[in-house]
Amino acid sequence: MKKFLLPVFTLFVCFAQAQMRAGSWSIGAGLGVGNYFGDIVPKANDLSTDLRYTRLSPSVDIAYQFTEQFAVELDLAWIRLISSDFETADPRNVRHRYRFIRNLNFRNDVFEIALTGEWDFKPTVGGVFRRPTWRPYAFAGIAGFYHNPKGMTPDGRWVDLQPLRTEGQGLTSTAVDRNGNPIKYPSKPYSLVQVAIPFGGGIKYRLSDNWDIAFEVGYRFTFTDYLDDVSGNYASAADLNAFNPLSAIMANRTLEPRDPISGKPRDFAPVVESTNGYTVDALGRPTVNGFGNAGDQRGNVKDRDIYIVNTFRVQYFLEQRGVRCPKFRRVRR
Repeated sequence: MKKFLLPVFTLFVCFAQAQMRAGSWSIGAGLGVGNYFGDIVPKANDLSTDLRYTRLSPSVDIAYQFTEQFAVELDLAWIRLISSDFETADPRNVRHRYRFIRNLNFRNDVFEIALTGEWDFKPTVGGVFRRPTWRPYAFAGIAGFYHNPKGMTPDGRWVDLQPLRTEGQGLTSTAVDRNGNPIKYPSKPYSLVQVAIPFGGGIKYRLSDNWDIAFEVGYRFTFTDYLDDVSGNYASAADLNAFNPLSAIMANRTLEPRDPISGKPRDFAPVVESTNGYTVDALGRPTVNGFGNAGDQRGNVKDRDIYIVNTFRVQYFLEQRGVRCPKFRRVRR
């Protein structure tokens, strides 16, 4: 009986493995570049980003191939995002004058964990080691990430911006609008832990049975507008100064004579005089009309921030373990 059952069981397992057509693990690593879309580099820009602020983004991943065309991947990545109004806004361009006067900057290190489903447009028939040489693919899923935006101070120090509450988050407002109505601030500081929807596509190339290389473009649609610490309106300089004098400095930077990141001087006077003119804030400090007083627009609260990562990846397919199945040859008659 055992001599009969063993080959029957073996054939059953081999049939099951053949039906799965996949069932393989792979590990990988990637090196990409990260860019950001938001208030400091607005979507109205022709390219929505500035290549001078592109930074490297390393990642590692593990994936499991479920079917001929579908796999699930878990990915860990570090993405550095950075931008500056001074470098990306041309004061001669009417669309960019506002940002040039605003003069904000930020840097943000994003630590991301993503779970995505990956669909190959060319199926792998007969096992992962028989996969096609070229395989275009698309992916989508869900990601969680930790971020912490920083800004460079006038004296050249990177400082955390969220604790400074630069738009009055969680502070008690003493400001009123032109009609005498109280101006409300956001009820609490924004969270540094957020969710994103990763989506994109790429193409893979088979180097050998075990190795693939790939290039992919992936968008992350986030549910926050604070990757750059900019979203809504200016808070009162007096309220910010009472909370932390550095908060008032980092919130309104319109009249700083020099860009702290590049060290270059700012020739803002002709732009201000031809468009806005000057006024004072709640502390009696000079500022630009429309900038720095409670209720003045600082960002666009309607748009959520996006970041994109373009990545070159290498992928190693692990040896499949299981029952060694017999190979059957077709007999010619």
